[in-house]
Amino acid sequence: MSLEHAIDLSSIPAGAGRSPDLEAKRRRAWARLSDGERVHVVRVYGRPVAERAMPFAEAGGAYERVLYLLVATRAALTPAEVAYLQIARWYRNTDVATVRARLARMVEAGEARVREDGRFYATPRGLLALGEIEERWLARREGGLG
Repeated sequence: MSLEHAIDLSSIPAGAGRSPDLEAKRRRAWARLSDGERVHVVRVYGRPVAERAMPFAEAGGAYERVLYLLVATRAALTPAEVAYLQIARWYRNTDVATVRARLARMVEAGEARVREDGRFYATPRGLLALGEIEERWLARREGGLG
């Protein structure tokens, strides 16, 4: 099966938190996906994401970005799918090992669960945790600190 994802990030300018070679990184992340992951990630990519108070770019670190992605997509995802979507949709580079480590911490914290098929999803506690992160971000922003 040779499924392609018809997006091209070569015209996305480098910016704060963005790599200058996103398209090359997207292609490498795509090549690492299994055929089943490719089908799933194209489906998830094509759906609208849940509106959040805080933009993805304001997420403070890898843990917050992975949590944001799980909550916003409302999808169960493998670490490789999370890495691909973070690059393709939100223009932030990451690697599967980093994503896997953050997902393991989320499971320990009760903010995510893993299914038998190896896909992770946000729990209600994860949704609350992201809400608290957003509240702190809004408070900093409204207080002139963000």
